[in-house]
Amino acid sequence: MLHHIGFFKWNPYAPGGTRDHFIRELNKFPENDHEVSEWNAGQALTPAVWPRGDHFDYGLSCVLPDRDAVVRYNRSVWHQELIALVQPVRGWIMAWDFVVARQERPRAARPGEIRHHGFFKWNPEAPPAKVAAFIEALEQFPAQNSDVGDWTSGPGLEPAYWPGGDRWDYGLSCLLPDRAAVDRYNAHPWHQHLISLLPASVADVMGWDFVVQECPPPAGGAQQDA
Repeated sequence: MLHHIGFFKWNPYAPGGTRDHFIRELNKFPENDHEVSEWNAGQALTPAVWPRGDHFDYGLSCVLPDRDAVVRYNRSVWHQELIALVQPVRGWIMAWDFVVARQERPRAARPGEIRHHGFFKWNPEAPPAKVAAFIEALEQFPAQNSDVGDWTSGPGLEPAYWPGGDRWDYGLSCLLPDRAAVDRYNAHPWHQHLISLLPASVADVMGWDFVVQECPPPAGGAQQDA
């Protein structure tokens, strides 16, 4: 199972109506690609909590079954039509996939919740044991923080499929109920412990959040919370 993300930075000179049309068409994707599940999309959380958190204006997060599904996703007629629509409005796009190695508290998103993402690039000079220790500590976060839901984490898809996809080595995605929970997540003692581990293992890190506005149920009916 793969977790796919797509983040968009709007061209400030693009007409608002053009951008709104792209967003409407983007959120029809689950209707047009039945391999897509757990689709969430929405506007960036503002003001941003994390450094570089203003890099993007809109995001999507979804699950695809495997690498072949990523290829079909990209090559589908619907995706190619979206690419044509986004050209006039984009300033920058980031697409990336990670293999789901860990999943905790799976559940459906609710409108208004925050979808949080974290991305990590390992320091190539870091001892493997230090990287392994960071991953082990990171994956304990859901057990340490009761605000965290629908946690997935894992290594980047190799070889990377999208341009620039080798920028990150490891990723996480989770749900937080609201802005106050994002602030608690940041200040949480376990998060501060993770920050203390970064210099020994991580060359670069980025966090980014969007407010869930689109979270359609799966084709068979409403998704049940676990």
